[in-house]
Amino acid sequence: MNPKTLTILELPKVLARLASYTAFSAGHAAAAALTPSTDLAEVQRRQQRTSEAVRLLGLRPEIGLGGVHDIREWVKRTELGAALDPPEFLSILSTIEAARELRTLILRTEEQKGGLPALAALAGTITPVPRLEAEIRRTFDKDGNIPDSASPALGRIRAQVRVAHDRLMSKLQQILQSSGASLQEPIISMRSDRYVVPVKADHRGQLKGIVHDQSSSGATLWVEPLAVVDLANDWRKLQLDEQDEIHRILRELAGQVAAAAEPLATTVAVLVQIDLALACGKYSDAISGVEPGLGVPAAATAQAGAGRKRDRDSAAARPLAGADAALHGVVLRNARHPLLTGHVVPISVELGERF
Repeated sequence: MNPKTLTILELPKVLARLASYTAFSAGHAAAAALTPSTDLAEVQRRQQRTSEAVRLLGLRPEIGLGGVHDIREWVKRTELGAALDPPEFLSILSTIEAARELRTLILRTEEQKGGLPALAALAGTITPVPRLEAEIRRTFDKDGNIPDSASPALGRIRAQVRVAHDRLMSKLQQILQSSGASLQEPIISMRSDRYVVPVKADHRGQLKGIVHDQSSSGATLWVEPLAVVDLANDWRKLQLDEQDEIHRILRELAGQVAAAAEPLATTVAVLVQIDLALACGKYSDAISGVEPGLGVPAAATAQAGAGRKRDRDSAAARPLAGADAALHGVVLRNARHPLLTGHVVPISVELGERF
């Protein structure tokens, strides 16, 4: 169809309105990129999904895609051997969880209530990845931190880090108590990731150590006492060991994401289609949309396009096949442009049937 015609019909504005009902970025992009189709089977498929979405929203108003993200780029990075940050892993986890819950809800609703064959078939193609889901959940707490239980080695190293830190602080406290006259005040601070104490410049020789900083006036030197240098080095070395173990855990977890790349990509693609269907259903409700009859006699579609809600549970008119479908034109009864607001006077339009 001519792009200019679509612009005159304000289709881009309609699609922008539709996209506003989507739940995540990939669904939004799919809605904005929709184009009209002249393939009857494709149009019927789209209409069926929309009608089923209207029914599903009526049965399960709480349904949605909260927590879903477009994780495809992150998954692709893991396939190239890259690691991910904790927030990216958590976004993958929330997407996996949301997809699993959505799949269960749609399939259960279809089983109990019926009327959702297309959406159920779509949801059924979501492949749960329980092992990956469990591993990500075990690796992070709810705030995105990596707990000691993420690996035995990490738990052991962190215990050693705490012991080394306690020894370091205990020694610094002893120095504060024994060197009070040399200090500006009895506090422990940090400069360049090293613990230091504030030494009076004119008492510099009374406390041996490494100067890491000085005050703007020069009256105070921030000194790391020599007595704690080895303790600080031990503590720092254990911190580096901790970071190495964290990086190992993240690399291993990224490898598990890469191994599940195919089902994850499929899941996102399905979530896009479900998001789009639900957006169409919400938009239909918002404008009191009516499902049109497609490829059927005008008599069977007397109220197609009418400005009032249809009976949601009524059966769709049976489409005609082959050349018979082409004999019928477009018949709109009491139609309204979806962008008009306020008191709108509907009009009826017939094209190609009687002339």
